[in-house]
Amino acid sequence: MKNARRIYSVYGLSIILILIFTLLTGCQSTDKSNSFIDTSSLQYTEFIYDANKDQTKVVWEATLTNDTIFNFDNFSITFKLYNQSNLVKTDTYHYNRGVKHGEEYTGSFNFYVDGKIDSIEYVSWTANYISFWDTYKIWIIAMSVVAGVATLIYIIVMIVKDLEFEDIWDATVEFFSNLVWVAIDFSILFAGIIFGIITSYWVPILIVLGGIVAFIVLVLLAQLIKFIVVAIADTIADNIDFGICGGDIQSVVEENKYFDSSRENIADYIDDENALMLFTVEQLKEYCKNNEIKGYSSLNKPALVDLIIHSKKSETEPLKSKKNCQTTPKKISKLTFDDIAGLDEAKNAFREKVVYAFLHKDLYEKYGKKVGGGLLLYGLPGTGKTMFAEAASNETDSLFIPIKCSDIKSKWYGESETNVKSIFLKARKAKKAIIFFDEFEAIGAKRTDDGNNLDNNLVPQILAEMQGVGSNDQNCVILVIAATNKPWMIDSAFLRPGRFDEKIYIPLPDFAARKKLFQLKLQSVPQEELDYDYLANITDGFNCADIGAFCDKLKMLAIKKSIADNIEYPITMQYVKELEGTVKSTVSDEDIVKLLEFKEQYS
Repeated sequence: MKNARRIYSVYGLSIILILIFTLLTGCQSTDKSNSFIDTSSLQYTEFIYDANKDQTKVVWEATLTNDTIFNFDNFSITFKLYNQSNLVKTDTYHYNRGVKHGEEYTGSFNFYVDGKIDSIEYVSWTANYISFWDTYKIWIIAMSVVAGVATLIYIIVMIVKDLEFEDIWDATVEFFSNLVWVAIDFSILFAGIIFGIITSYWVPILIVLGGIVAFIVLVLLAQLIKFIVVAIADTIADNIDFGICGGDIQSVVEENKYFDSSRENIADYIDDENALMLFTVEQLKEYCKNNEIKGYSSLNKPALVDLIIHSKKSETEPLKSKKNCQTTPKKISKLTFDDIAGLDEAKNAFREKVVYAFLHKDLYEKYGKKVGGGLLLYGLPGTGKTMFAEAASNETDSLFIPIKCSDIKSKWYGESETNVKSIFLKARKAKKAIIFFDEFEAIGAKRTDDGNNLDNNLVPQILAEMQGVGSNDQNCVILVIAATNKPWMIDSAFLRPGRFDEKIYIPLPDFAARKKLFQLKLQSVPQEELDYDYLANITDGFNCADIGAFCDKLKMLAIKKSIADNIEYPITMQYVKELEGTVKSTVSDEDIVKLLEFKEQYS
């Protein structure tokens, strides 16, 4: 309502000022005959006689003045034509020359007359005025759009403010809303006035005034609609509240016959849900407002009571520290290598480098083979790098610590390095642990000499923590797995021996993998004679996500047809043929080339 009151006061002043300027500058007439032509220059009219054609060209000058509020687009003028003081004839001539309202035009005109003419005498003239709409339609349309947009902005700001976000959002909304209103105030207030002062046109000023009045009316209408909607919603909420709570509320009323909500304090019943239900919606909202409890404006009574109770509980609970790095160990799933479709070459390499090393630690130690250490998984998005890491954890029954690299970074000096230390400390407390860094290029990118790389200090910290991981004299076995789509972006120090000793390329799903993926994703779906070999053939070059999208579109085709005919249809090869060629692979050929070059360099 504060914004509304400001609007009414500002635009009330605007209307008064515009009316004053209109009275001072209004000089155009609504009378369409109130225009004139200055023919004082007719004495300088030029007559050019062509004896061969027996025709005279008459060139005359005049000033046309339009003192009306309308534009005219052409005019007609009548002259008496003389030859040696003898009247030859009286004739009218038409000219497609217009003059805008409040303006004048000085120029020369001409006409041709048969015979010889040596003088003319002005008789009369008329102008063809266009309609008010055609004269001012640009102004009317512009002000209608401005009033409409201003009203829409007002409604949006009103809704956003009612949402009652947290303090930072409240401040932001307040700042921009004030900025918007100031811009609207000054633009609408001064546009018409300045134009009127410069040109002395009073009709455009009145059109601006009309736009301001329309805006005020629309704002009042929006406020009225909001008031009605809120009143109806509160009334319905009050009625529904008692209907939902039924006997509970009634019993509370019976037990509290002397309960007067107008005298009672909500704070005294902060833990009593039934007692809080005896207060009105307005009282509960007022309590929320006074106690800075956010998000109450659109709630009914039960929701308000729940909000108040929970806000009180949250005040008494100890604050939980916000950690930049999610290092809580967890088992994400029971996934094993048997659940991963195809990719046998990659799985065999993974078993050799990871699974066997964990399961046969003593044997590896006997032969002096390092257990644990670092492992880099690289490949295109959607090829299953994360699944491999999860499966390795489950196959070896290891503590799995998944890390998002974005969680490690901190804007505070030294905190990113502390986060890295805490991750490895957590892993060292376990007997067997796998630390999994996803999107490793985000923190392991190549360092620059100019120091502009924000992770310049983070890379040495990770390298230092990895140094010694995988040595046989440790009481725990730690494997650091990093996954990346862009291995060429990783700092070369990570690729040296002692860090990521093994680098495993996770290629796109092969034929067997694609076939199994289709079988897994469609196994519980109604289907009829699906040819999975055919599906695997037509999706060559697809990653797991692309195959999932293909399956979703197959399901959608069957659903649409079932809805249309009210009969359940299974997925058939007909749907496959319809989609074939329409679903494309999202894999980048350029990235494939780069990955293969990296594989050739480090294999």
